[in-house]
Amino acid sequence: MKLEIERKFLVKKKPNLNGIAPVQQERFYLFQGQDIELRIQTKNDYFELERKTNQGEYSRDSQKLALSKTEYETLKKIGQNKTLRDSYSITKKPNVKLKIYHGAHEGLIRAEIEFDSIEDAKRFQPFDWMGTEITATPLGRDTELGQLNRNQFLAELKKHQHN
Repeated sequence: MKLEIERKFLVKKKPNLNGIAPVQQERFYLFQGQDIELRIQTKNDYFELERKTNQGEYSRDSQKLALSKTEYETLKKIGQNKTLRDSYSITKKPNVKLKIYHGAHEGLIRAEIEFDSIEDAKRFQPFDWMGTEITATPLGRDTELGQLNRNQFLAELKKHQHN
């Protein structure tokens, strides 16, 4: 089990992505509830099942299991709330990734920062290209994002872009 400590921000202006290859991601949810989510996802040609359990404001436990393509394709048939995005690794310390969403969530560009401790997360000062913090909003959690219809998504995005 891995403890994941993250903060998430909208992106005001994309940083230079030249020379950074995106990881294409597709995600479906199999279960959501009681602070637990069970999901399947691809990262380019890698397939996995992931279980996440909420632990606090910035943290969640994460367990991952590799899947075959056949297993993934079978589970995908019962999955819900499809999410498509490209992920760019910007820096390692702190671990900053830029997520550019497609499909139903086109228009969302999110920075995700992973930390080694809660203290590091609290001390973090956003880079100048980062906008409003969205960690505790539906835009900060794919599980909640997938439950919004297009109009709700656009209203949520507009609300946080102007804060």
